[in-house]
Amino acid sequence: MAPMRLIGLTGGVFNFVGGLGGITVPLVVGYLAQGYGFAPALVYISAVALIGALSYILMVGDVKRVG
Repeated sequence: MAPMRLIGLTGGVFNFVGGLGGITVPLVVGYLAQGYGFAPALVYISAVALIGALSYILMVGDVKRVG
C-alpha cells in the first residue's frame, strides 16, 4: 500500500494505466479480429491476462501500509 502522502499520486497512476488498457486492448482486439479472425484476438487477450497474473505473482510481495 502507498504511504498516506502518496495516495493521490498512486491512485492517479493506477487509474491512468487502467485507462490505457481500456483504450488499447479493444483497438488491438478489433484489428486482430478484423484482419486475422478471432483466434489471434483470443490469444492476445490470454497473453495479456497471463502476463498480468505472472507480474502480480512475481512482483507483489506482502501487502502492508508503508509509513
